[in-house]
Amino acid sequence: MDGHGCPRSCGSGRGPARWRLGERYSNPTPVRPAQMRYTGAMAPRDETPSCILITGASSGIGAALAAAYAAPGRHLVLTGRSAERLDAVARACRDRGATVAARALDVTDGPAMADWIGTLDDARPLDLVIANAGISAG
Repeated sequence: MDGHGCPRSCGSGRGPARWRLGERYSNPTPVRPAQMRYTGAMAPRDETPSCILITGASSGIGAALAAAYAAPGRHLVLTGRSAERLDAVARACRDRGATVAARALDVTDGPAMADWIGTLDDARPLDLVIANAGISAG
C-alpha cells in the first residue's frame, strides 16, 4: 500500500485514477437554461398532440389520462377490454368536447389492433400513443 491507501502506488500521490477523475469532474460548470440550444428532431415543440391513442382506457390510469386529454379540438382513440366501461369513458370525454373513437379489444390481439389503428391512422395520423394496457396484479 502506498501512503494514501492504494493497494499499489498510482504515482500521483492523490489516490487511484478513478478517484482523481471523480475529484476532477465532481464540480462541473453549471449550464443555465439560456445557454441551452436545442436542434434537430429532439427539439421541444410548443404544440400539444391533437390525435391521441390510449390503450387500457376503460379504467384506472388510462381512463384518467383520457379525461385529462379530453378537450375541444382533440381526437381521442381509446381501447380497452370492457365495452361498458370504455363507453362510459368515451361519453365523459365527448362531454368535455373531444371527438372519440373507441373500440373494445385486447391489445394482445395484434392483427385486430394493427387493422384498427391502421385504419384510424390513415384518416388522421396519431400524434401520441400511450401504451397503458397491462395486467393487474390484484
